[in-house]
Amino acid sequence: MMKMFLLSFNAFKHRSIFAVFLAIFLLFGAVKGTKAQESNGSASPFDGLEKLEGISASEMANNAKNGKHGEFPTDKKQIFFLYNVKTGLLLNVGGYWGTHVSLQEYGMPLSVYQDKNGWIHFQQDIDKQGASSGTQEGCSLEYFYNASNTGNAAVNNGVFVDRDIYKSSTDTTVIQRGWKIVPIEGDAKNTFRIYTYRCSTSGYKSSTKYENYYLSAASSVVDVDKNCGAFLKTDKDYSVEGSKWRIFSYEQLYNLQKNSFGFKSSLDLSFKLECPGFNRDNGALDKWKTAVYKKGATGLFRFGLEERYKTDPSHGLNDYKGSVTSDNPYTFNGTKYTSMNDYQTHLGKYYCADIKNTRGAVYQVVHVDHGGSYVIECKAYSNTNKAKLFAVLLKETKEGTTNYKEIVDGSLRETVVMQTANMSQTEQTNLHVSEKNMDYAGKEFYGSHKYFNSVLVQVPEGGGNICFGVRVGSVADNIAEDGEWTVFDDFRLLYAGSTTSRDLILDEDKDNLNYLLDCTETYDDVVLHLNKKSFNKNINKWNTIVLPVNLNKDQFTQAFGANARLAELTTLTRNQIQFTTVKIAEKGNNDVVLAAYVPYIIYPTKDLANERTPAYTATLHKTGSGSESEEHKVTIAENHIDIPNVSLKKNDQNKNDLFGLIKDTWSLNLAKVKVADKPGESEIVTDGTLAAYGTFARTYGSIMENDEQTTFTVDKSNPIIEGRDNLKGCYFFHEGKMVYAGNHVRGLRGFSVWFKPYNNSTSGAATSKFILDGIDYTTDVERIMATEDSSIDSKFAKLGVFNLNGQLVRSGSTDVSGLPSGIYIVNGKKVFVK
Repeated sequence: MMKMFLLSFNAFKHRSIFAVFLAIFLLFGAVKGTKAQESNGSASPFDGLEKLEGISASEMANNAKNGKHGEFPTDKKQIFFLYNVKTGLLLNVGGYWGTHVSLQEYGMPLSVYQDKNGWIHFQQDIDKQGASSGTQEGCSLEYFYNASNTGNAAVNNGVFVDRDIYKSSTDTTVIQRGWKIVPIEGDAKNTFRIYTYRCSTSGYKSSTKYENYYLSAASSVVDVDKNCGAFLKTDKDYSVEGSKWRIFSYEQLYNLQKNSFGFKSSLDLSFKLECPGFNRDNGALDKWKTAVYKKGATGLFRFGLEERYKTDPSHGLNDYKGSVTSDNPYTFNGTKYTSMNDYQTHLGKYYCADIKNTRGAVYQVVHVDHGGSYVIECKAYSNTNKAKLFAVLLKETKEGTTNYKEIVDGSLRETVVMQTANMSQTEQTNLHVSEKNMDYAGKEFYGSHKYFNSVLVQVPEGGGNICFGVRVGSVADNIAEDGEWTVFDDFRLLYAGSTTSRDLILDEDKDNLNYLLDCTETYDDVVLHLNKKSFNKNINKWNTIVLPVNLNKDQFTQAFGANARLAELTTLTRNQIQFTTVKIAEKGNNDVVLAAYVPYIIYPTKDLANERTPAYTATLHKTGSGSESEEHKVTIAENHIDIPNVSLKKNDQNKNDLFGLIKDTWSLNLAKVKVADKPGESEIVTDGTLAAYGTFARTYGSIMENDEQTTFTVDKSNPIIEGRDNLKGCYFFHEGKMVYAGNHVRGLRGFSVWFKPYNNSTSGAATSKFILDGIDYTTDVERIMATEDSSIDSKFAKLGVFNLNGQLVRSGSTDVSGLPSGIYIVNGKKVFVK
């Protein structure tokens, strides 16, 4: 079997050994950080592929002359990626059959060769499941067209990545024309248009004039199925901008890692993974290995579709299970399929994997060449919190190692994958969760960002090997509960930057943030290590949050959950503390959803209590005359949240600008909060009776002796730190409820919000109500599942009707008829019964 470029490695031989490996790393107690490196002095920040200059046409022509049909090179200079200038996406597979071209966030590695007529062909490294070892069947990227493909069969025409260019195995007549690469005049970044001819079963004649079909992003559709193809200039899907391409080499991406220290968006290296999307009939599927934690377990692993799947990813095993025929039809999303071909044509793009009714793991190893921060992502959800995405460093750093039983002490990272229990009933129904149908999961994952899960691994200088995957349970916890199901797809490897020893730390247990002002380090596109362990016992409850940094949609959902909610403070009056839901679903993946210094309430849905990350120490440098080289260490305890590509604002002097807080008390600077008489963007309506406060540091307990300390004590006789607010007469959130402190002294951890009367009287009863999206939830705040679609059922809908004390008064029904007069909770809303 041909290896998939230089980055492949000899696969593990015995899947059962992984159980031993897993047992080893699960027994580690202390979690230690790995040694990291500083950025190279000659390095520079990287802000996206759009500014990268492509390979020249002459270079591509020379590479094509040296390339060979059916052979994939190992030289980084001869491996390429097609970048679409208009969309900022790269050419990959997807769409019909799972092999039609599609524009995605990471690219398919391609090489080039030249046919006997001098035309350039792009080819991928494909090794079909079930094919004889070494067979390269249909490896070229070509525009296939057959005039007889009409009606429903028209989907078989298009640009596919598994075409052969010859008429047959014995007839070398070229029937697929290949591509012409035409430089765009006046462009300084080597931008091209790329065109081909239709497939011709009789070959091509120099005397015949053929129409040019241009590779282009489709302009009339946004469906991932059809977002790229080959079009005439007169076609509605052709566009001048959409047909602009640049070609990058793997060597260029390699050098970006080597020479860049900051990444405004992570550099996608997912092409280094083997079959990361479990693609149809891809021989690289056998790079995935499975391990069952209990011998004789009756559950199974599945790779594929609901009606066409393998239970073993090993190469050459033609063990597909499932059937779709006229006698055994299959209905998906309202469409009835009566043949396997038809089924695969339309659902081949949805291939994914699942673990069903068993405890075990699906995993592989990837070698990385450079040290730095790497993010392993996958799309996944599960009905058990035993299901985790994990990544761990192997001790052996050489590429191709089979010594995977020894791991770097304390390098394990894992996170519980998104939970179906946090989906609304409507969402669970739409995804057919109760049926455990992987086709609907695959459809949801396809082209969607919602169910991303991620862990961050910091690799020491010189690179190494990362073992990663999804596991359910462990060697010690190996008995599956009835009905357990975990489904996953689309693994990605992202490079977040080379600087790992001076990341940003925001720790709710710190009593100050002096290190952000007293040290020379600034923070552009670094990893944020965030401690909000106070959320651990308040998952699926409302909490408050205020941060000195922005988080975009992807960062927010990966940190706090795919269905996490966020609501922004909009009104502060004597009678109302009102929040309005941030419509996260309507935001772009890179749009800011949580803005710096804005007070919010947050409804996290991610199982943060089971987040596993090692303790981290940043090595900073003190400012001041003669002290530039004095090191200052800041430590955050284990099991915090890691968020890549976060920045802290800088001022004109290139220093950290904590403009939104008052340093003496580390509290929110009210002068920075907009006040207005009417609603408006980023404005808070107020009558002058209440003010919003936020603290960026702990307000109670002992003062830490240094920034390496991670624990504190509390003197109950004098708990509040001098100068900090004691919250008497204030409103704050506790265990999901808005609480009025009255005469009681209360303290808060960092990055929390409270509400204080301007006339700080501690006598009398609370007068202000908690309002969310216009609804009063003062007495039942912990019952709210404030979905962006207000018509969606709350998590209590299936249980019945509740009173305002949270007691179930009618089970199995949402009908309130016959109940005594009063206010009830139905589907997360208040219902008045007269």
